[in-house]
Amino acid sequence: MAISTEQIAGETAALDLMRGYLAGDPEAIAAAAAAGAVCPTTAAYMRRQASGLLAEAVLADPGFSPYRRAVMGPAGPRAAGSA
Repeated sequence: MAISTEQIAGETAALDLMRGYLAGDPEAIAAAAAAGAVCPTTAAYMRRQASGLLAEAVLADPGFSPYRRAVMGPAGPRAAGSA
């Protein structure tokens, strides 16, 4: 199965959209939505990919909301009980 440029653009826009939601950046969200709306095929791929990304996030964290900024803990070993 060949991958089209519309598919690649839609998948890229979906990832950019999710990054915008996670960062709480309305300008990034608007830019990704505009990039994904270039053509109907790109928009369809974007919706499909964004839906899958959201479903995976909800399964991983039932408290997930695209309207709330994601908060990640500090990098490195966990502090609880480790020296």
